[in-house]
Amino acid sequence: MKWKMQHIEPNKLPAFTLFESVIAITIITVLIGIGTMIYGNLMHSEKPLSYYQAQAEIELKLQELKMNQLFVHQSFDYENYEIEQNISFYKGNKKLYLVTYTARTGGKELLVENHLIPNNLNE
Repeated sequence: MKWKMQHIEPNKLPAFTLFESVIAITIITVLIGIGTMIYGNLMHSEKPLSYYQAQAEIELKLQELKMNQLFVHQSFDYENYEIEQNISFYKGNKKLYLVTYTARTGGKELLVENHLIPNNLNE
């Protein structure tokens, strides 16, 4: 009888280890699936990274324009996008400038921002 108990005990251990392995593989598979779905959604997001880079650069250019008061048309080329700065009087009012920033990448328009800046030189 002792021989049977000793013989059965070692056989139970590998089956239990196999069961644990199957559970672990299932958990890992589910986590990989969730990670792949999240990554896929990020890669197919509506706005590319260059959109956010251009938005930050436009904010810097606007602050620079307000400080320097140099109201001229300019174009800025960057690695992934280009920004065009257009200046005009707002509805013919000589006391307000309308500054339009247009960001493009590969001929596709990413972002258009309009800002009003007072003309302090024409007071």
